[in-house]
Amino acid sequence: LIIMETASMKPEYFELSQIEGAILSLYNADDEPKRSSANRLLISAQYSQSAWNFVWDLLDPNKSEVIQFFGAHVLCYKLTYQWQQLPSDQHMMLWSKMGNALSRLNNGPRSVVRLICTSLGLFALRAISNTWPNVVADMIQSFQNSSGNYAASNILRTLTAMAEKFSCIVFGNNEKIALRAELKKNIHQVLNVTQHFISPSVELELAIQAMECASVWIELGVPLPEVESIVVQLLQISHHHVLCEKALQSLTKILTQPDCHKFESTILNLLKEILKLEVLLEQSLKDNDEEQISVIFDLFISVATTHCRLFLDTLLTENSYTTQILRLYELALMCSNASGQYPRDESYSEHAFNFWFTLKDDFAASKPEHMQVQLKYITPVFDKLVDILLRKSMLPLNPTELSASDMESLRTYREDVGDTLAHCYRVLGSSMLEKMETHLRVYLELAHRDPAHWPQLEACLHAYKFLAEDVDYAEEVYIPRLITCLPQVPLTNTKVVCMALDTLGCFSEWLYFHPQYLQHVVPLLVTGLRSPQFAFYGTMALKDLTRDSPEAFRPHAPHMLQISQEVLHSGALSLKDSTRLMFCMGRLLSLFPNNMVITLMDPIITPYMKELGELCIQGKNPQTNTLLKNRLEMFSQLFSSVVPYSVDQEEGEEGSQIAPSTTSSDQQHSPIIFVLQSILPMLKAIVDRWQDDWEVLEEVCRVIKQAVSALFDGIAPVMMDVLTLLVHLYKTHPLPIALKVAEQFLVMFGSDEIHKQSMESLIAVIVEITLSRVNTDLTGQSEILACFLALLTQVMKKHMHLMVQPNINIENLFKFAMVSLGVLDVKMAREASHFIVNMVTKSREHPVLLDLVNIHGETLVLQIIKCLSESSPKGSMELYADVLLVMNKKYCDYLARWLHKLLLAEEFPIAHVKRERKEKFISSVLRIKSNKSKMADVIKEFSLLCRGLVGMELGREIMTAI
Repeated sequence: LIIMETASMKPEYFELSQIEGAILSLYNADDEPKRSSANRLLISAQYSQSAWNFVWDLLDPNKSEVIQFFGAHVLCYKLTYQWQQLPSDQHMMLWSKMGNALSRLNNGPRSVVRLICTSLGLFALRAISNTWPNVVADMIQSFQNSSGNYAASNILRTLTAMAEKFSCIVFGNNEKIALRAELKKNIHQVLNVTQHFISPSVELELAIQAMECASVWIELGVPLPEVESIVVQLLQISHHHVLCEKALQSLTKILTQPDCHKFESTILNLLKEILKLEVLLEQSLKDNDEEQISVIFDLFISVATTHCRLFLDTLLTENSYTTQILRLYELALMCSNASGQYPRDESYSEHAFNFWFTLKDDFAASKPEHMQVQLKYITPVFDKLVDILLRKSMLPLNPTELSASDMESLRTYREDVGDTLAHCYRVLGSSMLEKMETHLRVYLELAHRDPAHWPQLEACLHAYKFLAEDVDYAEEVYIPRLITCLPQVPLTNTKVVCMALDTLGCFSEWLYFHPQYLQHVVPLLVTGLRSPQFAFYGTMALKDLTRDSPEAFRPHAPHMLQISQEVLHSGALSLKDSTRLMFCMGRLLSLFPNNMVITLMDPIITPYMKELGELCIQGKNPQTNTLLKNRLEMFSQLFSSVVPYSVDQEEGEEGSQIAPSTTSSDQQHSPIIFVLQSILPMLKAIVDRWQDDWEVLEEVCRVIKQAVSALFDGIAPVMMDVLTLLVHLYKTHPLPIALKVAEQFLVMFGSDEIHKQSMESLIAVIVEITLSRVNTDLTGQSEILACFLALLTQVMKKHMHLMVQPNINIENLFKFAMVSLGVLDVKMAREASHFIVNMVTKSREHPVLLDLVNIHGETLVLQIIKCLSESSPKGSMELYADVLLVMNKKYCDYLARWLHKLLLAEEFPIAHVKRERKEKFISSVLRIKSNKSKMADVIKEFSLLCRGLVGMELGREIMTAI
């Protein structure tokens, strides 16, 4: 059942037959409209005041289970969200009716009985802090006067619900503190009841319910020493197979509660008892009982993680606990070292990852003098862990034997393995690199001798990949050996070669500092490019290397450029690989002087320019569209990667990165300008022909965007042509990316006297086109309008003169932004807020803006108040707070006058909001000058008041959400 609540629903009276018919329709109707209609009716019925009455008829034992279930569900809902609907003089009558319903449903549907017990728990939770402080004692007394398992089960369910719902329902801070205190007074009474049932001699379901009840009440904050007896009791009962899982889960909750760290001696004393479960673990491993193994390891790992700091500090001195702590670490290693292939053969080894992260982080946070002592104990642990993880991350010999979902699980598991190995390296340092090198050489030899040993080699290379980020750039012992080993991998196994290329790409930044080693891997790169099965990883590695260490390629640039050109023109690459390779070639071309780049670039791009021209006149179909988008993307990547050659590069300084030159002469002689001039006519043709295909038009925009970014002032020779094309494209099909390109031009050239007129015309025509398309459905155009408002804000920040020119009606823009504040799309509302805040901030400096605020400021305040009194999207209160703050800062007197005029009018914004509450709101707003969070809290509270939600738990939930 989809049961929701909105403040707009009005209490109604509902016939019982009407409700029952809707319930049956919801479950049995075949047509969706009938089900939707039934669902809407049930939502309204649930929200109505009359629900407090009709639920008892629905809970009649003679009704069907689905009808009873809906009645019990509504009862839970009302007690959770609408407790205040019920007059206080009817509270005890409600309690009595719930008790009678529970009695009548003896042996009824479990789902219904469970919900009624939950309702009783909710009632008790509501009553304990005011009207009925002895409710727990009275319930327990009532239970003790009863007999039978049914009564015992119900009291345990009710008590469990009390503690569970305490954390689920939103209370005010003071209310929650008082309520927690009342609950804690009753913990020992509850635990006395539960201890009676935590026994193998008790019926299984009762024992399980008692363990659940005990753990949730202990989570309320009882000191661990006070429940040590229950912990021991749970440890004992865990040796009974049928109760083991629930007992261990309860233990895990108890021993990892937030306050546990305060009781160090108790934890250390209990550790010995916890470790006795190792006997149970050994038996479970023999029986291959996966579920029991998992919960035992979960307890060990949870205790080790939660109390990691305590255990590390305890190791600082020789004591009786040292052996136990080290044994716990060994058990964590045992968990990670689960036999078999994850996830096909086992699924619990992943439990330990979080512990290894915590152990490393807590060790790193230790004092330097303590680290030396702790290192003595944890170094052997992490050293063993490296060997374990290398084995666990191995792919199966035949990967196809795993299902697609298992392969995805293994992929994410290997990511966790890699992250854990990186943590190991942060502890072990160079000793781990030495170990890894030993493994690498052994696995290389094995793989060459027997191809079936490829998984070990692939896993070792995979591990290196995750160390790349942490390896010091000055490391000159082990990484050079890795780099020289990479070309030695057997080329007969695709996964090994791909992983070698992937690993090589990860060490691209290290190669920037050691370019002399690149020569060793050029053959591997060439192999990666020439073989279609390796092409993805080959182009990825080349992209990483040319991006991060381009200078290392200087001696190899002609050769690599030639190979890349051959591969690109061979047609063997996928479209994405071709695009990626074009980026790499752009980086390689940047290593040559500009006059050579034009010569070298011509044979590379000429076939694609010719193809682009042919595609412009071909018939439109999916294949043509896909190819066209790819070719445009290739030009975009080329423009983004070719960097103007500079004198610094010619000097060949060792380790110098290719950096874009921003001098006008360099940009004007950039090869990109010649390419752009050549393809502009084709871009115009594409825009005309594909004006209804937004994906193609987006790629055209990206080409322009990358060209502008690369050329800067160098775009001057074709600027007017590009702007004409951009405006034509935007007029044909308004796209957010087109506005991004326009923003790029406006920000870059907005203050340039040479281009002043062009920029004024550009912003004016963008405003005209956009506003002409605005209709009443602002939300339906929210993405483009949000980008439009963002553009206006940026232009206002950088070049206000473009906004206050005669060709732009700034008043219409201000009105548009005010209306946009009230849309349900939060991104658009946010951009509208930014625009208004910036305009108001600068309005004192510009007379035209000052007049606008004076004329329309009251309307702006009116719009905000309307937004507060109606439904608002999440995060919107901070936006309104921004606007009110800037108004209070710049126009304090006006804001005070407008607020008083609007809010003190009768029945505005809502009739039920009293005058004194409105005056309090005005006073609070005017008092806050700079504290945004405080302003947001004030208007959130007023918004809830307007919507009639103040004092309701749902209101507090909404307040948190917005």
